[in-house]
Amino acid sequence: MSLIRTYTSGIWNTVGSAYEMQKKSRYLGELWHLKLSDGDTLCSLINYPTEEKFKQIIVVVHGLAGSALEPTSVSVAKKFVSMGYPVIRVNLRGAGHGAGLSKHIYHAANDDIEIVIQELRKKYPDYQLTLVCMSLSGNLMFRYLSTKGSLQIKNAIALSPVVDVSSASRSISSAYWGIINKSVLQTLKKYFYKRLKSFPQIKSPDWKQIKTLYDLDNKFVCRELGLRNAEEYYEYASALPLLDKAHVPWKVVLALDDPISTKEKKIFKKYKENSIWLPHGGHLYFKNSGGQGEVAFKAFSLLEKE
Repeated sequence: MSLIRTYTSGIWNTVGSAYEMQKKSRYLGELWHLKLSDGDTLCSLINYPTEEKFKQIIVVVHGLAGSALEPTSVSVAKKFVSMGYPVIRVNLRGAGHGAGLSKHIYHAANDDIEIVIQELRKKYPDYQLTLVCMSLSGNLMFRYLSTKGSLQIKNAIALSPVVDVSSASRSISSAYWGIINKSVLQTLKKYFYKRLKSFPQIKSPDWKQIKTLYDLDNKFVCRELGLRNAEEYYEYASALPLLDKAHVPWKVVLALDDPISTKEKKIFKKYKENSIWLPHGGHLYFKNSGGQGEVAFKAFSLLEKE
């Protein structure tokens, strides 16, 4: 019966999360355009608290098919701003306010986080930095934490992290009769449409051949990286082999009924001191625990005490 309850709550929580992700928020902020060496532009939102209590900036990064305006990113930003912390919500290449500003796509192995952190160290030299990543950007986080460059940050937090990209892609493609897959592809189609509108000469996915997220990875994303197929892409991108190489303190938050980060529920059992386990929450929902902002702040508070 417990398995049935977990599966049922996972459907409710994850579908609820997918529905919430379709809602954009008007919680805006100061726009920060960061021009990259390859000609692309990253666009982030900066929110300052009414009363700044801490010289520590919280850097929030969305998941696949997300943006800085999604409820997940906004929930985290509002919580930390209310506690007196400045927050920067990063749009990965082409997402959110950065739509149509990048020829290159964001994927499970890109270096957007590292670039943003390097520039923030220059922009705010007197501030410490804490990273809060969600879902697929959790993979980017752990790839980054395995580099010496990550020593520029104080803490790192991942909500519903993905570190086995192959498993997560297949789960999204098939979970709950394709409900999650449909929602993700609908959003990604808009992402690629805006990219093509700005750069009509570049190659875009052939959506007639793409029915699942796995198809997109196998027929398009891998080739953008010069790789042969999805399996080669997943092996190249997944942060799983790098978890033991993290150079700074980190925490992950996972729900037991998460139907997407399924392998991760097994992987992070060996990292008990680094993991916060919730009985319900699906993938990135956490409504019963107060929302994404509350669970992120709990993880942050634990790291600050260590």
